[in-house]
Amino acid sequence: MISVILFSVAAVVLFFLLIFSTHKLRLQGSAEQLLRELCRAPLPARNHHDFPLVLQAVSDEDGKFLKARVSANLRGRAIRARRAFALEYIHRLREDYHALHRIARLLAIVAPRGGTSEFERMKFALTFECLWTLVWLKIRFGAQPVRQMRVLADQLGALASTLDSAVASWQEASIAPKSSALSA
Repeated sequence: MISVILFSVAAVVLFFLLIFSTHKLRLQGSAEQLLRELCRAPLPARNHHDFPLVLQAVSDEDGKFLKARVSANLRGRAIRARRAFALEYIHRLREDYHALHRIARLLAIVAPRGGTSEFERMKFALTFECLWTLVWLKIRFGAQPVRQMRVLADQLGALASTLDSAVASWQEASIAPKSSALSA
């Protein structure tokens, strides 16, 4: 009796895996089309212009400057405004990361051999989210996470660079069969 139940559970699990894999294959056409549309626009990197300002806003030197030159009331308002600007910046970084991660997932569906592995994406996502949370907490409670913010921005830049080259190679590979078919 137990073997019949185990067999039934295994059959149901295999059935759902089969449905999931065929659903993924049906989505491949739409994923490829969506990836092509996403690749027409440049990869998200709208925050790199604000990075020096944010680093200055959360630096120790900026706090010392305000302490030496500004009254306590005005200094508190300036620190809150700078902290809000830094929090807004890291939220935009996170949005950029999610957009890049979506492109990486689509690239993995369309060209599984061309992109990074699922484990690497999960490891990167976990690292990014943990570091992002640490930076958010530090800014929220008044610490100066300059080093961690640099690491966060560097991680995002590395992901954008990796995706840029992976998308370019995918585009070349998808164009190459068409051009060889035209010449034949």
